[in-house]
Amino acid sequence: MGYCSINWQVIDVKLPQLIKDGQSQEEIARYFGISPNSVCRRIMRLGLWSDFDDARDQRMRLGKSVGGRKRFNKPKAELVHRYCLRCGRHFVADTRFLRLCSDCREEATVWQGSWS
Repeated sequence: MGYCSINWQVIDVKLPQLIKDGQSQEEIARYFGISPNSVCRRIMRLGLWSDFDDARDQRMRLGKSVGGRKRFNKPKAELVHRYCLRCGRHFVADTRFLRLCSDCREEATVWQGSWS
């Protein structure tokens, strides 16, 4: 395995400015010729993560691609057509995890004694 020499002093000086310019981790990694994970670890080590998050949020507000996790684009809840396992009635569930209709769920809650 070869040894890779990275001049962290140069990166440490230029990194805050690239973050303020709104560069993504991938763009910064390409600029320095290192991996995005190395950039992420260096940002955390230097304590620049809050600056990077602010720049990332600003890029998202401007509609630019930010890469990585899509924090603000959560998947929409899909409606699922089901038959109740207890009474057999057709109902539309909010999530794929619901197997009982609302009436049977309410009865089951009362029966278990947790309804107050």
